[in-house]
Amino acid sequence: MINKAVRLAKGFIHKLVDDYNYPYKKINSLPSERPSQQSVYYFINQLGKHQPVGLTHNVGTGYHELPFPELKFKTSRSDLDSRLQRIKEVQAIEGAYGVDIGCAIGGMTFGLQKLGAQMVGIDRDQPSINVASECEALFKTGANFECRSVDEGVISELSTVYANPKTGRFDFAVWFSSFNWVAEALGREATAKVLQETSAVVDALIADSAIGGKGAPALENIGVVSNEAFVSFILENSSYSNFEIVGKDLDWYGREVYKFF
Repeated sequence: MINKAVRLAKGFIHKLVDDYNYPYKKINSLPSERPSQQSVYYFINQLGKHQPVGLTHNVGTGYHELPFPELKFKTSRSDLDSRLQRIKEVQAIEGAYGVDIGCAIGGMTFGLQKLGAQMVGIDRDQPSINVASECEALFKTGANFECRSVDEGVISELSTVYANPKTGRFDFAVWFSSFNWVAEALGREATAKVLQETSAVVDALIADSAIGGKGAPALENIGVVSNEAFVSFILENSSYSNFEIVGKDLDWYGREVYKFF
């Protein structure tokens, strides 16, 4: 009985501290003032409630941070700055046109937009896009967002609207931690077609291998069982002929990050 009482007391204290540190969790109805910090928090609180395939965050938790320091909320990972730094080191961003494939709530999209790129972010999870869109309405960075699955023809279609008007192509794409879920949804043949279509309208692809974690079986089904196998799959099923290693996420299943060009 004593142990149970102690556990209950600890749980109560933990909740009090959590509520104090993260008051956004209490916003359960959409505020009348929109856009606002409170309306962004409302949409963050809707994340994860419908349990989408590939969910890697708890309810009311962002997959990653947003580059807006005034927003305080829980996230599953906290390495946005380091991922942006990697891209800055290998890709010209100022004035470039980019697409963020599997953008979640838009952390990378907004980060690259603020660094001078013209970005569009896509994700199949509508609640995540709701957060991104509400942030864009509030902070007015100039980024665009669409709720789209990565199916055949989608990147080509996006290029007709959002690509560099001088070339008709995207200067670069970022594709982080969602290649596995595309493979699960499409299978090997259709995933290969998506890659070929992407390379036809994107000059440089910056992506992590997406190995490990919940999506590992989906990658295994298409023959991607390691970082090296991921590289082979990309090169064999796209018009990219070169690559360089950008970095490695030791705390994220040891995924290597690459630039294909």
